[in-house]
Amino acid sequence: ETRCPAPRPARAGHDVGGQILLPNATPDQQIASGFNQETLISPLHGALIGAVALNSGNIPEPSFVNNIYDQNRQVIYEAPNAIIKQAVDPKASEYLRQMMITTVASGTARKRR
Repeated sequence: ETRCPAPRPARAGHDVGGQILLPNATPDQQIASGFNQETLISPLHGALIGAVALNSGNIPEPSFVNNIYDQNRQVIYEAPNAIIKQAVDPKASEYLRQMMITTVASGTARKRR
């Protein structure tokens, strides 16, 4: 059996791929992003936060493989579309989704488009 270690979350002020994370961020900004000395966030956790915004506040069961197809492009496996639980009210998830869109369009993520 081959096991892959889980990725270690990054910390603010630490070198990640040659870049220092949030070197000029205020403590509130670091906490909000999940990158600081006290709060850690993994890539999977970040993806689940985004998924809550897109799924009416529901936390979906994480899946690394959604579908498997045979050589004729017929689906031979389809991951179940399971919900773990309702994390937030649907209105709150819509508000989060709109904030994410605004961040990409005109906020701190606009340079990454």
